Parts: sequence; C-alpha cells; structure tokens
Amino acid sequence: INRGKSQSFAKFKNKNKIKKGISNHLAEYVNKLTDEEYELFVLVIYNEACDERYEGMLAVANVILNRMRDGHWGP
Repeated sequence: INRGKSQSFAKFKNKNKIKKGISNHLAEYVNKLTDEEYELFVLVIYNEACDERYEGMLAVANVILNRMRDGHWGP
C-alpha cells in the first residue's frame, strides 16, 4: 500500500471521521453498523477505491450507504 493511500484509508478507521465526510442523512447508517460490519464496510471501500484519494473513498462510502438506505441492496 502506498503511504499516501494508506493515510487516506486510515481516516476510515474512526467512525467519527467518516461521519464528518459523508452526507448527514447517511450518518445514521454508520451508527447502526456493528464493529464487524463497519470493518467490512471499510474494507469494501478500500478495495473499491484504493487508488483514490480520501474524497474518492468518501464517494464510494456514500454510494454504499445510499444503497443500504434504499433497501434494495444488502440486509
């Protein structure tokens, strides 16, 4: 992992930091995730956007959370 990318990814380790970057209406979905679900969420973001900066990773996070909110994707 490239140092700059891993620093961007490290920001996702803390739920409070990611909640600052995502849309306000989606923050409630982050709060509902268990620690295990959040870890998986972060890994999916990284695998989808590992070559992106933090902003690109946030975009992927927003897509995932919008799909969760929609109810047609995931549990």
